[in-house]
Amino acid sequence: MASHTVLEAADLTLMSLSSAIATLDAHTVLTRNSQSELTKSIEELSEFLRVLSDHREPFDISSSVRKLNDCQRRVGDVSSRLIAVTDRLGTLQREIARETHQHKILIKQQLPDKPEQ
Repeated sequence: MASHTVLEAADLTLMSLSSAIATLDAHTVLTRNSQSELTKSIEELSEFLRVLSDHREPFDISSSVRKLNDCQRRVGDVSSRLIAVTDRLGTLQREIARETHQHKILIKQQLPDKPEQ
């Protein structure tokens, strides 16, 4: 009887491990596929960069750099605005909580005493 219980426990353990191993195997296959796609993309980019470096005339990228700098400035502006809005919302939440607390205190003070029976 004890050996039968041990076998059932071993079977349950193997079944639970087999599902975990199958999941791990599926993730491994997905990772391998992703890595092969990444390798292919890197090779394509390397070939493109080789073509660019073999080109005799330099490319004018100043307009692209200006656009990137402008985008960076805009992102910085939006970030500072978001920080200011977050700070303001925090202040408003504190003020609302303070007013709610004061209002509850006033209501409790205005309640009449319970009549004794």
